[in-house]
Amino acid sequence: MSEFKYVCHELPLQGKLTLPLTPSLWDTAQDVELREVVTGDKPKLATVVRAAWNNWGVYYRFVCEDDYILSTMTERDDPIYDEDVVEVFMSPDGELSRYFEFEFSPANVLFDAAIVNDLSDATGNTLHVDTAWDSEELTAWVDVDLPNRRVVYEIAIPAADLLNGREIQKGDEWKTNLYRIDRSANNDEQEDEYTAWSPTGQLRFHIPQRFGTFVFE
Repeated sequence: MSEFKYVCHELPLQGKLTLPLTPSLWDTAQDVELREVVTGDKPKLATVVRAAWNNWGVYYRFVCEDDYILSTMTERDDPIYDEDVVEVFMSPDGELSRYFEFEFSPANVLFDAAIVNDLSDATGNTLHVDTAWDSEELTAWVDVDLPNRRVVYEIAIPAADLLNGREIQKGDEWKTNLYRIDRSANNDEQEDEYTAWSPTGQLRFHIPQRFGTFVFE
């Protein structure tokens, strides 16, 4: 199991907040850097993530160093994981065979799905991805600034959709991992970069045993 832990601090404002958040709201949020997903080494392109929460849900800010964007898809639940993307996997009840997957592209296309993962299959091939499930109030904001080699994502994920209508409570702990896929400019799969908060040890994200823990305080 992963030893990664993130203490997620509560925001001073309630309800669904408009993105991007006022910059000062991120001041108390801890920075984490994504690492190469297999080795845990420092990646070529840096990604720094912060998170915070309130009674409505969880907010994320990904700041990605970037020099090339591949983002052509336009429809919700398109396979945006085949292009540039940031991702959040979340298991609020800690049951690792069931979790939620959220993805966001530079074009601000959203992908969300409910996952059932047969953990007895070490190959990862027994995976059910239910894209018919939607988080209705899922929201993202994206700023692409290639002259300054930067892409910023702010993401708002409603707790009620994950907790059967309930709110997050202080002291709750969710199993979570954070990911990024960056596609190479020369269309060489060998140069694509896969990064994670809690590296999985494989070129694969759907390894929930490697999820870290978010503690809501």
